[in-house]
Amino acid sequence: MLQTNDPIFDPISRQYHADMLALATAAINARTERRPKVAGRSGRFSQSTYRQAQAELATATTHATLLLSGADMSHSFVKEFWKEQQRIINASSWKIARDVANGRYSFDKLKNRPVTELVEARLDLWTHSLGRVWHLGLIAPSAKKFTYQLQWLIGKTEKHCNTCLGNNGRIKSKQFWFQLAIKKKIYPQGPGLECGGWRCDCRFKKVI
Repeated sequence: MLQTNDPIFDPISRQYHADMLALATAAINARTERRPKVAGRSGRFSQSTYRQAQAELATATTHATLLLSGADMSHSFVKEFWKEQQRIINASSWKIARDVANGRYSFDKLKNRPVTELVEARLDLWTHSLGRVWHLGLIAPSAKKFTYQLQWLIGKTEKHCNTCLGNNGRIKSKQFWFQLAIKKKIYPQGPGLECGGWRCDCRFKKVI
């Protein structure tokens, strides 16, 4: 699970991961044991109910993260980015709900391991995506004027890609990092990184 040492983002990330894990576990239990949790009117597992619950959780958390990062939600760039995130959330929620419905995380595949062991690695990708939203929000146009700069710091990943290593320690203005994000999609967890950003543990640190 991504941690950035930021007092605002890290609690959001931890709670998001815990809530997603609780939803997924309840959905797997409902499918396997026919419990009413995350189920339709029949009391059986409902793929659409789980998909909707996951999508609503992800949408609310992502929107809050973008707001708390300081991004100006009225700016055209931020608006377009938010629309893209909504499309990703809806598609990803449909995929994980389909996989649960198809038995990808069923008990017969666990071999005495907890349900969380199989699904947690997948949910880690969702928290990394939230980190992408947070870091882009930090450098995106904002309603308030900020005087700080941002330093790129590598995380605890054992092997870092060349993009992250090349930017490690650099201290630049918000505008500099924003232009790099626009032109090359390079920022912590960004899709323009050599590693693709999916397992990136890099972060921005504010420098006054």
